Amino acid sequence: MPPLPTPVLNPTQPYWLKAFPGASKPAPPRPASASNGARRPSLPPVADVVIIGGGISGVSAAYHLRKLRPDLQVVLLEARQLSHGATGRNGGLLWPALNAPWCRTVARYGASETGRMMAFEQRCLAELVGCIRGAGLAEEVRWAPFSEGGLHVCESEEEMELQLRELRTMQEFGFLTDAHPLSRRQTSALLGCDTYRGGAVRQPGVSRVWAARLVAALARLAAAEGG
Repeated sequence: MPPLPTPVLNPTQPYWLKAFPGASKPAPPRPASASNGARRPSLPPVADVVIIGGGISGVSAAYHLRKLRPDLQVVLLEARQLSHGATGRNGGLLWPALNAPWCRTVARYGASETGRMMAFEQRCLAELVGCIRGAGLAEEVRWAPFSEGGLHVCESEEEMELQLRELRTMQEFGFLTDAHPLSRRQTSALLGCDTYRGGAVRQPGVSRVWAARLVAALARLAAAEGG
């Protein structure tokens, strides 16, 4: 089987880019070559830093490098367009959490390392929100804190008991101390349905952002740093 072209010739276009008029346009599907008469994008002959990938990680690195050292020549390479990968294919939920339940994570990595991971999650969120506010980007990138917080909803009392056990354990380690349970009645009144019969756990400090807009804004600011 011949290798697949990289990137693929006809990728899907995510909603978050289609609905964003300011998104960069996709690049050609493969590097242009002299044989077809097309020209490669012009690049500077030298660079201090070369970053591969125009998602949130790559563009954030370029932005912060240029802020710290405006004299640096930073080049960012992207095969398609900014946010074409995972960054542009999600709803931008900013909700600090582990990828697995706390107790299971502790069993695998130990309590100390699990605490470090959760603290890192919270610090990342604080840094990101601070960056958005500090650069005056909240409206542009559609950053919106959830006034009611995020809800861990439970369809049964058994599920709620597991959720409460998880919450109590995390709070013993100093995390999610402001989270609290909601009864079935409170949850139904809040959501307008009676699906979640176990109730819910409310976690303050949850928000969302339009990730593709954030990447475009940071790329613009990075290019402007240092004149």
